[in-house]
Amino acid sequence: MKTTNREQVEVPYDTGDYPRQRAGQIPAEDLFALHGALRSAARPIRRLLEIGTCEGLGLCQIRRMLPEVELHTMDLPPHLPSPPGLPEVQSSERMDAARLGHRARAAGVVYTQHLGDSRSLNLRALGRFDAVFVDGGHWESCVQADTSNALALLEPGGVIVWHDFGNPAVPDVEAVLRVVDARILGGGVCHIEGTTVAFWVSALTAACPVGSALRGKSSQGCG
Repeated sequence: MKTTNREQVEVPYDTGDYPRQRAGQIPAEDLFALHGALRSAARPIRRLLEIGTCEGLGLCQIRRMLPEVELHTMDLPPHLPSPPGLPEVQSSERMDAARLGHRARAAGVVYTQHLGDSRSLNLRALGRFDAVFVDGGHWESCVQADTSNALALLEPGGVIVWHDFGNPAVPDVEAVLRVVDARILGGGVCHIEGTTVAFWVSALTAACPVGSALRGKSSQGCG
């Protein structure tokens, strides 16, 4: 796994009235790093999938970062139990119908909402994406499933960005990503120092590892 200085990646932009301190949101100090990681893609970002809608603050900021992007987001269906054979989702990860994406709706952000548990769904029906932002369930089975889906959906030259890497409150994010990076992505994942943002850029000349098999190595990373 690589590391890079945040000043080398960050891309400033107008964050508007983004709240400085709010539980469960992307820290304000990480937003420029997230923007820079998305801009590291080796292809234009026309379609983006966010995994983990929550209240929609992330959607609002991604729209500010990429005003023309076709924006999709996915979260758990409100109030529905986990699929049979899988552990029940932590209540802290669930949004009720009124709260799910409500800040993005209030801001007039145009996006497509998808509902489902990524641990049991094949997301290929959504099509391919130039960027995937992974900020869904923060325990092992969810991080594994979200990363597998992101790799399956990513266009060559696209970028996957993970939030909460290195966050001691949710250690499974870093643990899973280090294993995937070492075994699958050839050490190409890049952590932006001083932030909880990590990203990986697919090479333009090779297909990404696909689905649960996660075979192959197509890594451009952060150089």
